[in-house]
Amino acid sequence: MCPCCIGQWVAAAFVGGYIARPPATRATSSMFAALHAVSDLLRQRWVALDKRA
Repeated sequence: MCPCCIGQWVAAAFVGGYIARPPATRATSSMFAALHAVSDLLRQRWVALDKRA
């Protein structure tokens, strides 16, 4: 599967999750958002360190 197709399936699963089990889906999406924020922070730090070297 290509990344675009996987993205559509994941989005569809989240829509279904919001309909079927909103609290669990919100908790899951919050964890993904936090993980994304940490990933962005680490990437920025890596780029900053790489520019120094």
